Amino acid sequence: MLTHKDFLEFENDLLKKKGMNLQTRIDDDDDAPGKVERFIDRVLMLVENEVKRHNKRFDFNAAPEPQQQAFYEACLEQAMYLYLLGDMSLINGFDPISNTIIDIEEVRKRAFSPTAKQLLLNAGLLYRGLSNNYDGGPVPGYGRRW
Repeated sequence: MLTHKDFLEFENDLLKKKGMNLQTRIDDDDDAPGKVERFIDRVLMLVENEVKRHNKRFDFNAAPEPQQQAFYEACLEQAMYLYLLGDMSLINGFDPISNTIIDIEEVRKRAFSPTAKQLLLNAGLLYRGLSNNYDGGPVPGYGRRW
């Protein structure tokens, strides 16, 4: 996983690759010096949660280099998406203007960048798969069947 030491590189890549300067674009809040770090933390958490929703054993440090790079690129895409559309994962589905409820599944679909999701899919990071053991023990019914 990216560490806080990598955040400056992430911020620079976002500027170079996507043309977005987080320092100037993100509004100041109660802790203005930490605003970019909190934003990047949020992006990483959202992408990691999406991957772990499909692959509970995902470990960034154990992943092959192409998957680590795809994860990183997905984080850049999610950062753009999050900045442009807002954090849809915080929406509860109630629209106070029209006094209606939006289907929560529809809200969840919009919470994650479609481009980031495609990058993760292409890299095999959203694949559940099966192996012959789980938590150190064999999976019942998996393996030889003769």
